[in-house]
Amino acid sequence: MSNQENKYFDLHTTGIGYLNRFRKVAPNKGKPYYSVTIAALRGDQSSPQYTYIDCNVVGEDALNVLLNMVEPDKDAKFVAQVRIGDIYAEPFIYKNGDKKGQPGVSMKGRLLKILSLKKNGEPIYKAAPSFVKIPLNDPEFESKKIDLENRGYIWNDRSQCFERP
Repeated sequence: MSNQENKYFDLHTTGIGYLNRFRKVAPNKGKPYYSVTIAALRGDQSSPQYTYIDCNVVGEDALNVLLNMVEPDKDAKFVAQVRIGDIYAEPFIYKNGDKKGQPGVSMKGRLLKILSLKKNGEPIYKAAPSFVKIPLNDPEFESKKIDLENRGYIWNDRSQCFERP
């Protein structure tokens, strides 16, 4: 028996975009999952362009934000700063409409995290930082340590900071 650890290459992309089509997908075979389309903004702010990315929601915190803040009010406009993993292009052939029979490309990815969220232009969510550094000689180190541990942070001796798992 081997204790060999699987190793992966991670391609993480961060950006800002509109959240569209949040839904639960129930395939005929396999487990149901949640999906969202992100209209990612790029280019000049005065005339932005959009890249549409269909994402499977894999981050637990991201799913909680979508279920508790987005799903109850699907008519609102939500803009989020997001982290998407492992983006790739998937070719397809249009089956209907003006482009029937023509090739197309769909961007796919995995929604890992929602870093911040605005509803109709108003900020409503900001993710907790992934690490917190407190100097060891801080007179309030112990009380801050207890507070961070109660919020799920773990001390990392090597980096000398508290991290969220």
